[in-house]
Amino acid sequence: MKVGCAIGAYASKGAPEPALPFYPLLFRNAVVRFIQCYAMPDEMRARAHRDLARWCEEGKLLHLSTKLMPLEEAAAAHELVERSGFIGKVMLRL
Repeated sequence: MKVGCAIGAYASKGAPEPALPFYPLLFRNAVVRFIQCYAMPDEMRARAHRDLARWCEEGKLLHLSTKLMPLEEAAAAHELVERSGFIGKVMLRL
């Protein structure tokens, strides 16, 4: 983390409940901003949409690689992620 960084955090429900690494955040003077999309003010959401559209147009919005595999290879898809360190999205074709 860069000193003075800002972190946008969101999550889905699940266990265990997330825990923050207090001292690493403190010593980096980090700001943690919790994001709940449904509670965003309309103007903030509109600004985010404009930013995303602009980044797409400028070629600045990059997506990780996607690997599409048939549903019958679900176990192999899990192994790809777990063992090989694949970075990106592995999707199953239904």
